Amino acid sequence: METFGLIGVWAYLVAATVAEVIVFYIFPASTLVNTSIGVLAASKAVLIVLYFMHLRYEPRSVQILIIPPAFLVVVLVLTMVFSLAH
Repeated sequence: METFGLIGVWAYLVAATVAEVIVFYIFPASTLVNTSIGVLAASKAVLIVLYFMHLRYEPRSVQILIIPPAFLVVVLVLTMVFSLAH
């Protein structure tokens, strides 16, 4: 693995975490704040899977196997979130 790539990923993870904390404590609670924290958390999760779980270096066929479970997780989380409103 290239060192610069791992350092860049690590730097992004640190910066995204700091941004999440700043957004949470500085701005009042709103849908925009929740969405921005969710997007940052999702991007961090993708980077962790790609680089630290080595999915980036797997063949394309193995990478494609990840898509259906990830889609199912998104659907289940959205269903859970929308069911909480009732």
